[in-house]
Amino acid sequence: MLVEVDTLQLLMQAALSTLLLIIYNCSDQVLTTRERRVAKSREAAAGSVRKTANARQRWKSAKDAAKKHASGLQAQLSRTFSRKKDTTDSEKLKILNQATSSETDVNCCHLPILLLQI
Repeated sequence: MLVEVDTLQLLMQAALSTLLLIIYNCSDQVLTTRERRVAKSREAAAGSVRKTANARQRWKSAKDAAKKHASGLQAQLSRTFSRKKDTTDSEKLKILNQATSSETDVNCCHLPILLLQI
């Protein structure tokens, strides 16, 4: 009976040692697989950050270009309407001056006429 217990203990120790050795060898493979998965995830995150930064830079460039174009267009329109307004005002003044000179000729009155610009 004592021999059977000793043999049984020896078999249990051998089985437990074998099991621990298998677990130890597999844990290395599990850790390597985990490291690869984490590295892949890290690379994907870095790529996503790069894409986001590039997209943000493109939007900023497009926004700046749009602002520059808009300010150029605004300046052009401002110059265009300023010219038209100036010519319109000068034409009004010419017309008013002609009207006042013809009125002074007709009325023979030499009173100063004040011209107000709107």
